[in-house]
Amino acid sequence: MFQKKIMKALLLTASVGGIVCGLGADKAQSSVINPLSVYGIDNGRTVYDVKGQRFAVGSYIQVRAAGGGLFPNGEYIYVQAGTYLDGDSALNQDSTVVTETQTTRVATGTQMSMVSRRIDNVMGTQSQASAGSVSLTGGNSGPESKNRNVWADVGYNNITMNQKSLKWDANLLTAAIGTDRKFNDKIIGGVALTFGYMGGKTKYNHGNIGDYSYGLVPYASFKVTNKFSIDAMAGYNYVQKHRDRITPDEVTLTTNFNGPKVKSSPTSNRYFAGVFGNLRHSMNKTNLLGTLGFTYANDSQKAFSESGGPQARSYTSQSTSLSQVQTRLQVGQRLAAWVEPYVFGVYDYDMSATKIKAVSGSFVPGKVASLNPNKGIGKSTYGGGLGLKLFGTQNFSGGLEGSYIVNKDLTNVGVMGNVKYNF
Repeated sequence: MFQKKIMKALLLTASVGGIVCGLGADKAQSSVINPLSVYGIDNGRTVYDVKGQRFAVGSYIQVRAAGGGLFPNGEYIYVQAGTYLDGDSALNQDSTVVTETQTTRVATGTQMSMVSRRIDNVMGTQSQASAGSVSLTGGNSGPESKNRNVWADVGYNNITMNQKSLKWDANLLTAAIGTDRKFNDKIIGGVALTFGYMGGKTKYNHGNIGDYSYGLVPYASFKVTNKFSIDAMAGYNYVQKHRDRITPDEVTLTTNFNGPKVKSSPTSNRYFAGVFGNLRHSMNKTNLLGTLGFTYANDSQKAFSESGGPQARSYTSQSTSLSQVQTRLQVGQRLAAWVEPYVFGVYDYDMSATKIKAVSGSFVPGKVASLNPNKGIGKSTYGGGLGLKLFGTQNFSGGLEGSYIVNKDLTNVGVMGNVKYNF
């Protein structure tokens, strides 16, 4: 029945928007397609079988025999990459095929940033105290800091992908609660529990995102000198993903997404790690920080199947990885014993990143070439922001930070706030 609908759609599409051509040697096929000619999916692409001949993306398929009237030489339709007829099209697949490199980038980056800011609140203050630049009364005031600390951080990120024909956006809420211990004047170690929720819309396939993550992030920092320290952290997230999309119209194969809604609930194990070198310098009440680091993240998604309609599909396991060199420059000015505003800039370079294997383009066959969905993302990510360190009583301290980060068509606007208690 579904194959008959496909053939009806081919005929309808060809009659209004298909390619009508002469019986050229490069476009002629020996037989008219019949309802049994849809062979299926071969290596991810829709293939049509005409008397033993299989035609995939790039083929012209004859849908009307030669005859009189408007089609004396027959009528043909072109199987174009990125269209509904292409089995690799992002328009008719689960959104995890497209979004995961970028969601992994932001989700793991946010957690590592929270831990890095926590470490800086300890090591940065100790460095200032050692330099004798300011009089500190905060909870992390160098040698007077207590051995055990509990801290919490909450962050919000708005992620927007503006690439043509592949637009989506999401809001990420991340929360972390951690504890660390100062073993001596040079080493601290700790662990954080994290929770994340990402909700958004995949506009290109009329779908939704609703993902939950639960994580554990151990970390440590070693002060090599009063000005230089090394941070290390590693994390694990268990991710429960909930996606849905509206399937295309099976009959007309037009841009109408009015088919059944299909849903999916894939799960993944997400791992990440980072090593950072930090150089600090204080002069009078101005505090400088330069960071150079290497990070790696991987999202290993298990095989799953969609449900809810005849166009629901099954997907094999998917591994998404990202490795980066990250840099950060920060300048802070201590205005009083309890407050230090700062400004910072970041630049990250992708050493490697998993590419999107799906293709994207016009919905029905036409003359427009398919689009490469990977062109919306480059190797360079850059941006900056403002922050505020707050030093309260001997036991309490906190901070706020806002950022704006860009990678070509991807933007990430974030804000985070933290509080810490000594005991």
